[in-house]
This record gives sequence, C-alpha cells and structure tokens, in this order.
Amino acid sequence: MRRHRSVLLIIGILILFSVASFAATKNLYRLGHRPMIAHSVDSEEALREFIQNHAEEIKAGLTYGGFDDLYEPFMQQIAVSELKSESFPAFDPKSGETPVHIEWMMFRSSDGNIKVAKDLNWKVRKDEKVYRFTMVTNCQDYDFIIPAQCANITLVGTKASRAICNLKVSPAKVKLGDPFTVDMSESKCVDTLKARVVAPDGSVAAEGELTADNPTWTVKLDQSGDYSVQGVPVNANGEEGAVCSAEVHVNFPPVCDLKVDPQRGYIGRPFVLDASGSTDPDGEVTAAEFMIKNKDGEVLETVPAPGKPFSVEKVFKKSGRFNVTAKVTDDMGDFADNCESAVEVEKRFYALVEAGPGLARGTYSGYLFARFGFLYMLIPDALDLIVSAGPGIALTGEPFKSFFMGDVVLNARINKFFLGGGLAYTSTIKDYEFDEKPDWTSGLNLVLQTGIEVIRKFNARGSIFLEFQMPMHDSLKVKDYHFFLLGFRYIF
Repeated sequence: MRRHRSVLLIIGILILFSVASFAATKNLYRLGHRPMIAHSVDSEEALREFIQNHAEEIKAGLTYGGFDDLYEPFMQQIAVSELKSESFPAFDPKSGETPVHIEWMMFRSSDGNIKVAKDLNWKVRKDEKVYRFTMVTNCQDYDFIIPAQCANITLVGTKASRAICNLKVSPAKVKLGDPFTVDMSESKCVDTLKARVVAPDGSVAAEGELTADNPTWTVKLDQSGDYSVQGVPVNANGEEGAVCSAEVHVNFPPVCDLKVDPQRGYIGRPFVLDASGSTDPDGEVTAAEFMIKNKDGEVLETVPAPGKPFSVEKVFKKSGRFNVTAKVTDDMGDFADNCESAVEVEKRFYALVEAGPGLARGTYSGYLFARFGFLYMLIPDALDLIVSAGPGIALTGEPFKSFFMGDVVLNARINKFFLGGGLAYTSTIKDYEFDEKPDWTSGLNLVLQTGIEVIRKFNARGSIFLEFQMPMHDSLKVKDYHFFLLGFRYIF
C-alpha cells in the first residue's frame, strides 16, 4: 500500500514539473532543428512563393496556436508588404543583456504537422539572416521575422498601432456665436484625441478631449476670424501620433454705411436712403433695410431695400426730427445696424407775421404796417407763395389815411436771397380834400419784393425784405403814387 502511494506521489510530482516546464519561457539556442522548409530561402520572391504554396499549412499552424483571426490579414499583407532582409543579432551571454523575447514561432514537428511554440527567448549564438515585416490589423502592429535558414514564421512582438488622426470641422464657416462640430470619428487607432482651437493671434481659444466613445466636440467662439483646430491623437498605450488640423472661419459681420440725402428736407419731397457703401470683409452684403425712428428711438416704419445697390427714396408725410438706421445683412445671415443718421423733415406750409415802417409818396409820409398770413413753399428753397393782409397805420394826417392791405406774392429763392412780385389790394391811401390831385382810392397795386433770410431754424425762419407798391390805375402816375415798405417777416 505504501509502495502504491509512493508511485502516485512521484507521478504527480512529474506531472506538475512537466506543466511548469511547459508554461515556463523556453530558450531558443539554434535554428534549423524543426524547419518549415528543408532548405534555406534565398530571396524575397522565393519566400513569398513558399508562403503562398503552404497557405493551408500556415492556416493550420495559426489555428493550432489560437490565432485564427491573423490568417487573413497575414496573407493579404505579406502579398503586398516589403519583406526587408536584415541580420538578426546573435545573443551574447557575456554581455549581460536580456535576450529578445519572442511571442511565438511556427515550426514543423517531427510528425510533419505545423505547430506553434510560444514564449521564447532568442539565445541564438550567431547572427541570422531574416526577412522582416510589420502587419497592421485591428490597431495592432505585429512584428514578424522569418529566418531565411528555416522559414519558421516568428512573431517577435505586438504593440498598439500608431494613432492616425483625421479631424473634420462642420460647418467650416459659422456665424459669430453659432456652434460648429469637431469630429474625429474617422481617425484610426485613436483612443483619445487632445483637441484645441487656436485663435488668429496664436492664443488657445478652447480646449477639449475626444474619445472613441465620444468622437465629437461642439464649440462656440465669440470672436470673428480664421481659427485652426488642432488634434493630438493618442493610442491605447498612451503614445501620441502626428498632429492633425482643420480650419474653421468665424464670420465677420458686415460693415454698415449709411448716407441720407438731403439730411434736411421737406414733407412730400424724396429723401435718398443709401446703404450701397456697406461692405462685408469675408463675403457680400445681400440685404438692407432702413428703420425710421422718432426721437425716443421708437421704430415708426421699416423701409426694405429691394436689392442692390441698396438705395431707396423715402417721402415723409409728417414734419419732425427723425433718426434713420440702416440694417445690412451678409451672406451668412449676420447683420450690422450700428449706422444712423439724423434727418430733419420740415413743413412746407407756414403761418407768418410781418411788420415794419413804410413811406408813401407825396411828401413821403410815414406808416407802420403789420400783416398776417401764410407762406407755402411751392418748390422748397426755390419758389414761395405768400399771402398776407393787415393794416397800414399813417403817422401823419390828411391827405394820408390809415388803410388795409392784402398781398399775394411769388418769391423766387436763390440760397438766402429772394426776389419776386405780385398783386396787392389796398383801401384808400390818399384822399385830397380840394381835388388838386386824384385820390389814391382802393384798388389793385403792383408789388415788387426782395430780401434776405437772416434766421433759419427748424420749421422757423426770419427774413428782412423791401417791398415796393404802385397803383395799376392809369390816372395815377408812379412818381406821385407809390410807397415803400421795409419789413421783417417771421414764418413758423
């Protein structure tokens, strides 16, 4: 019984030792003991031909090692990849260096089947000619060597592939304050992407981090200009790849320009509202409208411009002081409404009062006169119609009498000066008691008038004028029957 137990114990120890030995890292001291091919491979073409001819065996070997998923990419890439010939360095045990670790090597076993030995230390004591290439699949770089002596396919190691950044910005041109999206979803082998937005002056306007699970980033900027979006890709091992970038333009709003001609005008006469001088630094002005505001800033009316050159005529129906604001819009929908012009719209119909001294022919007796009426600008600043009436008060006695007069005059204006004429009706001015001369009785007189404007305010003006009147009756000679008036007229 004891003997039986001892045998079992020894068998168990041997089994454990075998498992431990199998699991432990093996040392590879020489090549050619279990070659894939009986003779050495002397060229890249010969090696490629060997692999193609033994594709099924290679597939069986990968299946044996549990690497079925590597077969297709291996065969595809080895057909097109460069198989670099190089010398794999020998291991010198006296150097104190750690031997190169090999993940696995494919070999032909003694029974002729293709198998895989895993977890090897390269301790081959001489330099070996190998063909080397890197297979990239599923964001992993597989470093393969194939010794020329035996053609045993050998995986030296794997590592995370270099991150390749692909950065897109959408849209590439945005309005000020509108969002745009940074998208790295088409990047390859990127675990995280450190992104930043660089302003035109080189400062960092925004920073963010994108991941494979969240590959987009929404950004808003509060200043116009050309920005660079830069991304630093990082792979699963934390290694940074090459920086990639994309451009985004934040739209400049248009620049408003407004001209109003005239700035002081009249009811019923056109004002030209002109925004044709407006510009857009990075596009074009596509629309304009004008807002008429009162003195309190309240918008009374909006006048759209039908199209380029963004100029319209506006006729005001009421007198007053107004502000005109132009709002111009560019091709991105941004607008500017910061240009404004003051406008004075004057009335054309005025009440008037006029008064002054006068001299009537005879012995040139003095008068004071006062008239009331209205003035209407038939053609503003060019032709006025004046209708007025009032008393002429004599400062002397007989034969001169105080009288009533009424004038209708047309005056042509040139700047501040005016000249015109018309008709006047007067009651009896002279009444001779002894009929030495004809009486200047009521009737029509011819009026000549000239003067100059001396006061001009909004909806009010003052002028000095000289008026000459003479009777239209044939029996009254001009040299004996006429009078002069020097007056001041105020319209309001």
